[in-house]
Amino acid sequence: MQPSTLVYRTENYSFDEVLAQSVAHRRLSRLATARLLFRGHWDVIELNEPTMVKVWPSLVIYIASARLGAFIRRSRTEIVCYAIDNADVSACLLSRKHVPRFISKWVMRRLIRRYDRVAFGTQGARQAYAEYDTHLDRHVDTAVIEQLPSVCDCGNVDDYRRPSVLFVSSLERRKGISELMAAWDDLRYEGAYLTIIGKGPLEPEVSAWAASRADVSLVIDPPRAAVHEALRSHKVVSLLSQPQDCWREQVGLPIVEGLSHGCLVVASEETGVASWLSEHGHFVVRRGASKAEIADKLRSALDSDRSPKSITDQLPHRHMRVAADDWLRG
Repeated sequence: MQPSTLVYRTENYSFDEVLAQSVAHRRLSRLATARLLFRGHWDVIELNEPTMVKVWPSLVIYIASARLGAFIRRSRTEIVCYAIDNADVSACLLSRKHVPRFISKWVMRRLIRRYDRVAFGTQGARQAYAEYDTHLDRHVDTAVIEQLPSVCDCGNVDDYRRPSVLFVSSLERRKGISELMAAWDDLRYEGAYLTIIGKGPLEPEVSAWAASRADVSLVIDPPRAAVHEALRSHKVVSLLSQPQDCWREQVGLPIVEGLSHGCLVVASEETGVASWLSEHGHFVVRRGASKAEIADKLRSALDSDRSPKSITDQLPHRHMRVAADDWLRG
């Protein structure tokens, strides 16, 4: 993407330290970030999307700091965001915190209108945001730019791959690892094997299960190069994301990376790209599907005669997150 300074407060499992080293980056507190936004001469400031309820206080502070700093300097600073959240924030706050819908929708509407531009990474996200502000396009410049990857340049894409399934994500319930293990027990597909890559709170449970299976391998937190190698050699990537509290799978990095390496995808309908996956020959599992239904989807993917090249041929020439970045700064 275009040159920028990455400012962040915390790291999660998906944070790529090696990649972060390739750009200017700083780990700062909320106060230090507000000070930086106030004092700096910024053409464009990209902030978190406002559906992230836990960062509402930070967003208010950051937007106010940036606007005030630009006003004092009599300069123009555009505040933008890339939005991929498709969860019903109002419903979640009502059930968890007993916050009336009209209050949460009012807050969301006020926050959204503080941005100059919003690029939606999925149609699902655009539809979700329309629930908070039906007149969004009157106040904010918006565009839908579906988050699809380009082909990864990490190595050659093989024409043939053994019947294999790869799970690469955090080992926690919301990523569907429990559903995958249950379905694998039900699958009974001769010659197929499953590789699980990740780390997380379910590591002891997953480790004990994998140790009892000759057709399952568990790799705990390998380097990124090993992850790419696994993506190049496996036929199917599975991400059976499950809704949890106020969280719903937005896109899913394993889905994006699987596509970029020519893998077939078996995903739950929670992902914001579920419609695209269905329309392009991948396999989408309905919410609440039984282990037998999931096993049938896995079996269909393993039986497929599609080549990795036929999958990568459906991808754009460049990652659409880069295209969205160009639009946000345009």
